Amino acid sequence: MTMKDKFDPSILKIQPDKVAYLKNFAQISQADIVKYLEEQKKSGLVDNYESFWLFNGLSVNANKTVINNVAQRSDVEKIEYNNKYKLPPVPPSPAHQPFGIGILLKPSAENVQSNISQISAEAAWDLKDSSGNRIMGKGILIGLLDTGVNASHVDLSGKIAKQASFDYDTGTKISDTAQDIDGHGTHVAGTLVGGNASGNYIGVAPQANLVVAKIFNAQSSASDASAIGGAQWAYENGARVFNMSIGGSAGSTDQDLFDAIKNWNSLNVVTIAAIGNSQDKGPPENTESPGNVPYAIGVGAVRNSENIASFSAQGPVAWSGTTYLKPDIVAPGVDIVSSSKNANSGSSAYEIRSGTSMATPHVAGTIALILQANPSLESAYIRRLITTEATNYKRSDQTYPNNRYGYGRINAWGLVKNVLTPDVNPPVITHTAVASWEYQKQVDITALITDETTFNPSASIYYKKIYNSWQTSQMVNDGSNNYSASIPSSYVSENIYYYIKAFDNTGNTSTSPASGESNPNVITLTQKNSLDIANVLNAPNPFSPDGTAAKGTFITFYLSKPAEIKILIYDISGTLIKIIPYSANFSYNTVVWNGQNDFGGVISNGVYLYYITSTDAGGRQVIAKGKMIVVK
Repeated sequence: MTMKDKFDPSILKIQPDKVAYLKNFAQISQADIVKYLEEQKKSGLVDNYESFWLFNGLSVNANKTVINNVAQRSDVEKIEYNNKYKLPPVPPSPAHQPFGIGILLKPSAENVQSNISQISAEAAWDLKDSSGNRIMGKGILIGLLDTGVNASHVDLSGKIAKQASFDYDTGTKISDTAQDIDGHGTHVAGTLVGGNASGNYIGVAPQANLVVAKIFNAQSSASDASAIGGAQWAYENGARVFNMSIGGSAGSTDQDLFDAIKNWNSLNVVTIAAIGNSQDKGPPENTESPGNVPYAIGVGAVRNSENIASFSAQGPVAWSGTTYLKPDIVAPGVDIVSSSKNANSGSSAYEIRSGTSMATPHVAGTIALILQANPSLESAYIRRLITTEATNYKRSDQTYPNNRYGYGRINAWGLVKNVLTPDVNPPVITHTAVASWEYQKQVDITALITDETTFNPSASIYYKKIYNSWQTSQMVNDGSNNYSASIPSSYVSENIYYYIKAFDNTGNTSTSPASGESNPNVITLTQKNSLDIANVLNAPNPFSPDGTAAKGTFITFYLSKPAEIKILIYDISGTLIKIIPYSANFSYNTVVWNGQNDFGGVISNGVYLYYITSTDAGGRQVIAKGKMIVVK
């Protein structure tokens, strides 16, 4: 089930401990329903449940009465079946063949498997990060959500940072091991981080490490609950990239995973998922979740000839009435040699498999290389980079992007080379200045803010009145780089000066206008229909009058529209001593009082009260007051 409360991504972004923030958010939001479920569990009506924080929801096994009651709650957004996931159907032979039967490892000049060379991964390894290290995934943790792993395999030994298994029904962690009973996860793991014990490297990022969540049960089935539980654990244990070589039924769209992956993106996690293997078994548009979720990078499969694999699913896919292109990218996925669960070393320790499952780790491994090259990159930027990078291999007989090849076949070297180039360009702010605004009406400031390397730059508006200090308000991104912030209506009582300032992740800044604080935009206030008087003051105060304007006091006030005014001045006893009539204009007005009463005499020391009564053409009247002191 999904709760109605949603965390604000802009608030999450600035939290120093994002896990603690999300746990606290979920705990508060779910407190009442957890109390209810605990009560029903004691009554035997709830078998078990699990609370999630990586998205605000729970998995529940309960009887029909409890489920119906929960569905009626005002704090619950929706209840959905715990969707089942499977390993994508295995394409025809020679997939699954053990090494040594029919197909041999083919040595290359770079001592890598041909699929690794196909995406130019070995060329990317020869590039250097800022510390002078070869870019082979060092320091990057990949979350592998799969059937488990053979952690003792010679090409994977020492590369499994953490492992755990998760319950199919609830997503609860049930073991600190992830023994692979199928071999699928071990094969994917080899393509991600596998070494070169065979003489050739089998992995794209051989210096990266894995956090392995076994989300499949003994029947080779996974669920929303086990996938979300495994992902939550992987994130908490440091994974920045999730590899999900899993799938639902052909043409499936899983809203729970849509919501979850959208949240993962807010946590700066890149989700890579297989697009499915059902193209040669059904009609077009048969992509599968999670690969067809817009916030995930969906991966199709090509042969070493760069032809699309016949089984690789194609889009488009529709979510809530919006159509999306899928897959996003393709990678080698036919006859891939990688690690086997059946042996730890020797020729039996390798096998050949095909599928979009095998293509997916080529992309996830490339992202590990990208993150070593530039750890500051945001997940949304990486998605955009992969789906727009000009160095992706593109066939001459195709128009890109399309729903078979996406944006082309991934090119690891080109992507890593791109992100190694120092970012010296600040965010670009596109903003139409607000020239005029109505008195005491909230001012909404909007701008389109983009950056080459930071998908979600930070931005604020700075604003002030002429004699005040600068105020600031953080701008909010709607997810499409459209930013907004407001100047509160209570502040809008005179002309306002403002500018926008944006920051990217590498410290580059820009302002709009470019002159920033030194020559900001000016909002000129316009009169409004209703009459208001504000910002009343007099100076000097105290003052020492002698009957001349030079020794008088200046009474200043702001009117929202033209009006006839009278300033009534009383002494401390309440006696009216002076009436000053004045035809006031919209905006600021100043009236000088020379200290004389209505009889021409100069007033003496003391405290005096004044009332400004203003009447507009429609007869509406407002009054403001102040106090002045005379000291001679």
